[in-house]
Amino acid sequence: MFHKTRRWVACIASLLIPLAGYCAAPAPAATVMSAAAVSAAACTSVTWQYGVYYRLGDVVRYPNNGNYYKLVNVGGNGSDATDPTISTWYWQQTTCDSGGGGGGGGGGGAGATVTWQAGVFYRLGDVVRYPNNGSCYKLVNVGGNGSDGTDPTISTWYWQPTACGSTGGGGGGGGGGGGTGCTAVDWQAGVYYRQGDVVRYPGNGSYYKLVNVGGNGSDGTDPTISTWYWQPTTCGGSGGGGGGGGGGGSGGSFIVSEAQCNQMFPSRNGL
Repeated sequence: MFHKTRRWVACIASLLIPLAGYCAAPAPAATVMSAAAVSAAACTSVTWQYGVYYRLGDVVRYPNNGNYYKLVNVGGNGSDATDPTISTWYWQQTTCDSGGGGGGGGGGGAGATVTWQAGVFYRLGDVVRYPNNGSCYKLVNVGGNGSDGTDPTISTWYWQPTACGSTGGGGGGGGGGGGTGCTAVDWQAGVYYRQGDVVRYPGNGSYYKLVNVGGNGSDGTDPTISTWYWQPTTCGGSGGGGGGGGGGGSGGSFIVSEAQCNQMFPSRNGL
């Protein structure tokens, strides 16, 4: 009986020992890749600006740290003018491979000059180019909301004339507007544009000109909906190498000449 018991125990052990070894063996390590390590597909991003209401899915580059953020949640007014580095419910950090779009990427670098837009709250140190005269201004004093939507040619406490810096994206911007004397910016929700402004609608790539205004310029209207304010227009010269090359002289910071500007905005001569 004793020997039978030993043989039975040995049999059971021969079955259990390999099973125990299998259970104790470490499972193959799963490949884990953080979101930051994943390189996103080529995306379209714009430089984040204070006071602009972005839309769900928009990707912005934060000028102070160079990082990209995607709007993943919205409130009553899109991003509700929130700061991507603070309002993490609205924004999530992402990556953005520009896919060779060096012109756009360079334009957002440190010291970049952007075209001034009515209704945008700029921050201390920002440099803007005023479209009506081609001059550049730097924000040297701020109020409760940055530049408080002030006009650089009027509010001299906020703004001071400065030299227009040359950026990597300057050539691309000049080429885009030089083909037909058209200066266009990407339309952004929540921005109040002025009569005569030309915008490119990101959703369909078409251009629209503001032909009528309300109490606050375009009143934050959508060009594809508010046809009383906006009319479709054309704006050629995409990637125009000639426009970029023409920026080598002393007038390199001007996207259009004064004569072209007078043709685009005939009413300015009477101002």
